[in-house]
Parts: sequence; structure tokens; C-alpha cells
Amino acid sequence: GLRQFEQLADGALRFGQMGFMHRDLQSRNIMLTGDRFYFIDFQGGRIGPVQYDLASLLIDPYAGLTSEEQEHLLGYALQQLAVQRPIDAASFRRALSGCALSRNLQVLGAFGFLTTVKGKSRFARYIPAALRGLAGRLATFEERFPKLQRVVLAAHEKLGIKP
Repeated sequence: GLRQFEQLADGALRFGQMGFMHRDLQSRNIMLTGDRFYFIDFQGGRIGPVQYDLASLLIDPYAGLTSEEQEHLLGYALQQLAVQRPIDAASFRRALSGCALSRNLQVLGAFGFLTTVKGKSRFARYIPAALRGLAGRLATFEERFPKLQRVVLAAHEKLGIKP
């Protein structure tokens, strides 16, 4: 169990492009006024892999981007980042994948906490999509996280969600 989470952290950090990390970059934390946008709710920000914020935006359960839209936006982000600094796209994607898995776990934990502990049932409707996203993401890691895969499968079964 613990070794798998260490592998996850290592995968996200080994090829991470370090910079300011908002840590909760989602559509609800971007405000638009006219033709300007503002990021809010960044009090938890710190230095870390910028891929985490990009992953957060791409898999944002409130936005519900398709995989095609996610891939298009990822390509655009890579293109724009390459203008600012040299990057290896394959390494960037590897770190992004680990960050996306980590973010997906964080989102599910938050939705579960808000729903069950805080009694905010409106968050429960986002759990099935986030759980399916996690299952799909785990599949791309092949068999690197077998215990986590078993937990996700059991959650699907318990909630009656098709993977």
C-alpha cells in the first residue's frame, strides 16, 4: 500500500516542472471580468510541479472536458510552455499523469468528506464521474497500483457505478 503511494509521488515529482502550484486550480477558482481573468482561492499555493495545476484543470469534474478536449488543451499548454523554457514533452506528460492520478484521489476524498461529514449532498453527484476518471487513469498505469485498483473496483461495485 504505502509503496504504491511512494511510486505515485515519485512519478509526479521526478519529471515535474517546478514552479508556483495553486493546488486547487479548477474552473470555480477562475473568475472572469470583461476580458480579464483572475485566479482566486490560492492560499494553499506553494512551489511544486506545475503539472498538478494543469491536471487539475483538465480533469476538473465541474467542467467535464472530454478526453479529446483534454488532449487538445494539453497540446496547447505544452506549446506555450516550450516558448518559455525547454521541456521534454514525454517527461512532462509522465509527470502530468502522476499528478492527474494524485489530483483525482484528492478530489474524490474531498467529495466524500463534503458529502458524508459536512452533509453537503450536492457534491455526491460528481463522485461517479470522478471515480470513472480515476479507473480510466489507473488503467493507463497498467498494474503499477494493484491495491488502489482493487479499492476503486470495490467502490464502483458498492456505488453501483459501471467502470
